[in-house]
Amino acid sequence: MKRTIIFFTLSLLLVSCAWFGKRESIPPKYLTIMTYNIHHGEGVDGALDLDRIVDLIRKSGADLVALQEVDVKTERVQGLHTMQYLAEKLDMEWVFGQNLSFQGGGYGNGILSAYPIESWTNEHFPPYLEGEQRGLLQTMIHCQGMTIAFWNTHLDHRPDDTERKQSATTLVEKSDTLKYPLVIAGDFNDIPESSSIQKINQSFQDTWHETGHDSGFTFPTQAPERRIDYIFYRDHSDSYFHLKPVKSTILQSPASDHLPLVVVFEILTYPQKIPS
Repeated sequence: MKRTIIFFTLSLLLVSCAWFGKRESIPPKYLTIMTYNIHHGEGVDGALDLDRIVDLIRKSGADLVALQEVDVKTERVQGLHTMQYLAEKLDMEWVFGQNLSFQGGGYGNGILSAYPIESWTNEHFPPYLEGEQRGLLQTMIHCQGMTIAFWNTHLDHRPDDTERKQSATTLVEKSDTLKYPLVIAGDFNDIPESSSIQKINQSFQDTWHETGHDSGFTFPTQAPERRIDYIFYRDHSDSYFHLKPVKSTILQSPASDHLPLVVVFEILTYPQKIPS
């Protein structure tokens, strides 16, 4: 009888060790995100070439892409639907948030996703000064068993930063109600020390600050001197899934007047917080 009990106990231990060993061998999951102001597809050489952008995205391995200065069926892109063209070439889903009617078509921000886009909306920021209408393109993405909010924006560029600060405040306030991990990417048209970026840093983490090297300058392409393109993230404490940036890279390309920023996130899983 004792031998039977000992044998049974050892069997349980071996199964337990094998199970835990198998758990530890599960490879980590990653999510790669790019933000890129594409200057409607016109490169620094003055040529309109969307295929350069396709190649750049494909080589980056990006799963989610936030694009700014996107033209859809305008004269300067020869009537092409830029988002549809890129999505078909890359076999990705797409949404387009139009902020302006322009040259017979639309102009705004776009998102490409290798994963299903569950829902999306585009909201316009209240303008402070007369000029270009700015917007916040918001999506919910289902990827690798988790749902994340992925937002894309392009803030005002003028020296007077009043509108940028106002937009940054609106962005932070809107994010407070979310109960999912959130990544917001885009062209924020301001440097890290600015008031608008500092406002965002109060609620979000700057991926380049955490994992980047050197200056992180993204503009202008030929002699970068400013960091104005960002990928910020924020976890939700009650979420089972969490994002951890592990690598940030600035890619080199003449396809636009900006350089693209690519961030690789590791997807971590933790038990949900148990209410007290």
